[in-house]
Amino acid sequence: MIYFIQVKHNGPIKISQSNPWQHCRTQGVGNQFDFIGSIPGNTSFADKIQSDLKAYRLEDLEYRLTHEWYQPVSEVLDYVKNILSLEYEMIEGVPCAVIWRDAEGALTDHCPFCGERHRHRSRDGLCFSHCRFNSIARYANGTLLIPNYCYIIRTRGKDSSATTNPACPDLSGKILKSRES
Repeated sequence: MIYFIQVKHNGPIKISQSNPWQHCRTQGVGNQFDFIGSIPGNTSFADKIQSDLKAYRLEDLEYRLTHEWYQPVSEVLDYVKNILSLEYEMIEGVPCAVIWRDAEGALTDHCPFCGERHRHRSRDGLCFSHCRFNSIARYANGTLLIPNYCYIIRTRGKDSSATTNPACPDLSGKILKSRES
């Protein structure tokens, strides 16, 4: 899990990979943190985020700030907000994650369930999840996405209004069945 915390009163922002609640406890009782959010993710995804924000990194040995701490500037806060604002669509009353890619057959953006990038050779549209992890993605509005249901593949720059996929012609009828099992 990749988590985002901020020292209260507009302090530095920490971006790290582990259990955020356990990590906050080890930071000491005197420190006050605001939990910004968390997403599923592996080390390579955490490294990518940290690399993207390298220009805003804080390095201060006096305050024990390491490569995981960043300036509380709008660029960092906006970047974190974009990562935490996952996209989804409702299909038959089921929230389905939207996962983007740059071209058919290309790697997708990071998966909201595992943080990895997947390759889908199929056309855009609704597909059953084949993510090997079974974590739940949580949206800021309280919506939960469960990978056992489905997700939607979209290609940037393409008309992606269709939610059907010829490779999965009767998929929408199976969503309700998968919810019941």
